[in-house]
Amino acid sequence: RNKGSFTYAELFEMMIAEFEALQLPKRELRTFLNEIPYVPSAAFKMLEAQCLVPATRKMALLTVLSLIETKPACRWHCLKLLFRLAYSGGDDSSVRFDTIRLIINKIYSAP
Repeated sequence: RNKGSFTYAELFEMMIAEFEALQLPKRELRTFLNEIPYVPSAAFKMLEAQCLVPATRKMALLTVLSLIETKPACRWHCLKLLFRLAYSGGDDSSVRFDTIRLIINKIYSAP
């Protein structure tokens, strides 16, 4: 690989590092993810980690919801993440409850 080249995933990780270094609000990350042409798998790992932290959970879940609504290519990954959190949210049951609440209130529509 050329010395000056980089992968899309490396570029994404550089952008995330800048977000954290500048301490930008998490809602700006949502806007960023909605505007980039491709959301790499590292983004879903990052969102999952944020969902496990009470202070960032709500914003991360809203970001996942936003990706479901605006990026059809991401829906499968987002739903897979939500169901993983709903069924195995770790020791903290509030992760499961918040995720299930999001699925029921925002995603599921009764027939």
